[in-house]
Amino acid sequence: MATLKLILDKRRIKSDDTYPICVRLVHNRKSRTINIKHYVKEKDWNDITKEVKSSHQNSGRVNLRISEKVNMAKKELLDNENKLASMSMKAVQGLVQKAMFGEQEDYGDMQLLQYTNKIIDRLKEARKFGTASNYEGVVYSFKNYLDHLKKKDILLSEINYNFLIDWEANLYGRGVTKNGIFSYMRTLRAIINKAIKEDLFEEKNYPFKKFKLKRVKTIKRALSKEDINKLRNAAIEKGTELWDTKNYLVFMFNMQGMNFVDVAFLKLKNIQNGRVIYPRRKTDRVYNIKITPESQTILDYYLKERSNQEEYVFPIISKEYWGNEEKEQINYRWQRKKCNTNSKTIGLLCGIKENLTTYVIRHSWATIGKKMGVPTSVISEGLGHESMTTTEIYLDEFDEHVLDDANELIVS
Repeated sequence: MATLKLILDKRRIKSDDTYPICVRLVHNRKSRTINIKHYVKEKDWNDITKEVKSSHQNSGRVNLRISEKVNMAKKELLDNENKLASMSMKAVQGLVQKAMFGEQEDYGDMQLLQYTNKIIDRLKEARKFGTASNYEGVVYSFKNYLDHLKKKDILLSEINYNFLIDWEANLYGRGVTKNGIFSYMRTLRAIINKAIKEDLFEEKNYPFKKFKLKRVKTIKRALSKEDINKLRNAAIEKGTELWDTKNYLVFMFNMQGMNFVDVAFLKLKNIQNGRVIYPRRKTDRVYNIKITPESQTILDYYLKERSNQEEYVFPIISKEYWGNEEKEQINYRWQRKKCNTNSKTIGLLCGIKENLTTYVIRHSWATIGKKMGVPTSVISEGLGHESMTTTEIYLDEFDEHVLDDANELIVS
């Protein structure tokens, strides 16, 4: 139950020695002070009757206006009495603000798409276009589900356990995989977590306490050292798209399983004294990797056309988009898709059985290292993982092969 109480806020004195008359809103054991935009001196305020004393020149008129505002706010709370328990403090504050002043600003009970689009705008402003794109994908899924419900949007406070299981069922019905659903739900969880921090969602109503995210363990794919050598020795016509793709894959492998996004956005200034020094786009962690002779040969081919330190090393991002970060990100996603298509073609030409992709190259560096006896801690450092657990996920498939070999040896 939300309550309102008039107070004279003596914490904020103005230059004319007056204080603001405020409403103290209490909801779910939280309180907020809302200035109702009337100011009086302490001697003109009756703290018992909660009204302006007659010693004030316009006491009658001021008390009438204050009473009107408070009564409108109380009526708004009564009209929404059944919803208040599930509403955040910020949402209830919005109701009071709107009732008293006809304004709601950002205090209202925000809607899901409205709030998610606000997050996307923030991400773009922070130049995190990749993350913004992920949220945009979830918005598209939200809209599909809301169309199914014949709604344009829903309040954040309406997101509960039942909403999650209904949305999950809808996603399954549309053919979305379990891991795809996991990705959508993880993003929604992040949205709710942000809303809680901004007082837009009541933590006690957190739906993910009951709803557990589910994902399927995927089979980790990696090339053998023999496959990597097949890739290196692939006879592909120089100057073609396939030839460029082969160079990207070999360079990624030689650079400790470098992410394709970091290859795409690698700049001339990142090549220093025989080393590649760059911040990983995903984490901003700085890498400092020695350039192998094979990698230097690849770099020499592309660097002969580069002179500006801000130019990208590889011809992945189209020049027409250079300098426009949002368009660069859109172009990158298309180029990544094209690179993976070309990689599959190269894999077939080389006789590589695994489905060759940029991700497989990164995983291969880790797995080959493990098979050669490189400590997991060193591999983890090379991949830039924040914890050994992530690296172990990369490598657990190899551990199964070790057990298979041991079993064959024992039972033979």
